[in-house]
Amino acid sequence: MKKLLVLLMMVSGAAQAATATQTDRLFDVEVLIFKRAVEPTAAREAWPDELSDINFSSAHSFGDANYRTDKGVKMLGIDEYELTEYKDKLNQHAGYDVLFHKAWQQPDLSRANAPTFLITAGKDYSDQYTPQGLHYDEADLKGESERTLPAQELVGKLKVYINHYLFLESQLDLNIPTIQDVEIEAIEPKEPEVLVAEEAVVESAEVNETQTLSVLDIQEDDTTQFGGFERVTTEVITTEVLKAHRFEQRRKMRSGEIHYLDHPLMGIVIQVRRAN
Repeated sequence: MKKLLVLLMMVSGAAQAATATQTDRLFDVEVLIFKRAVEPTAAREAWPDELSDINFSSAHSFGDANYRTDKGVKMLGIDEYELTEYKDKLNQHAGYDVLFHKAWQQPDLSRANAPTFLITAGKDYSDQYTPQGLHYDEADLKGESERTLPAQELVGKLKVYINHYLFLESQLDLNIPTIQDVEIEAIEPKEPEVLVAEEAVVESAEVNETQTLSVLDIQEDDTTQFGGFERVTTEVITTEVLKAHRFEQRRKMRSGEIHYLDHPLMGIVIQVRRAN
């Protein structure tokens, strides 16, 4: 019995040590996102006018200290960056402009548990466009809906996780002012119908007198409406919109290697390396 207990304790201790080793591995993640000095029309791509919304429900800002603590994330200092040389070379080239450059440390978590970070960078168009990308000057749209994310040049999310290999998963929108046709819905109120009615005479069975009800008496009840239907019309206008150009990737990576993800209008340079 004692031998069995000792054996179980040894197996349990080995399993705990293996688990600790697996979950205690740390990686430094460094990401560069840049745009190209290319007009979308010159890229010879069919850019859709409408895209499905990115789901940001699980994405958190790098500035969310509580989220970083929960996920075991630590932001790295500038002196710990290793892709600064790439950033400088890109910015020195007339054809590129670096929008985002950050580095952080995180544990080797699964896809379900790895941190998902919100990416916002580049020009801020919040004073010109709604979150849906419509210009405020058109149809008096300002204040139409609450802004959940700023209308910035680059908006999206990304995560790095472990599934036997390292993976990068990203959804990024590069928002560019573009002239295009847009359908605008206008609601036209219809004048309430004028009801003409003579006074109604109600005979009471108990009292030998009449009561007079006018149409105005009925309309004083807020729950009663006559007419007032609305007509919705659609108008196509040519206007400037903040058009999203989607960059969606899922890339398998090797630790320590520098990976480049290409797109006609932008690119990602990423390195995931074992932490010292």
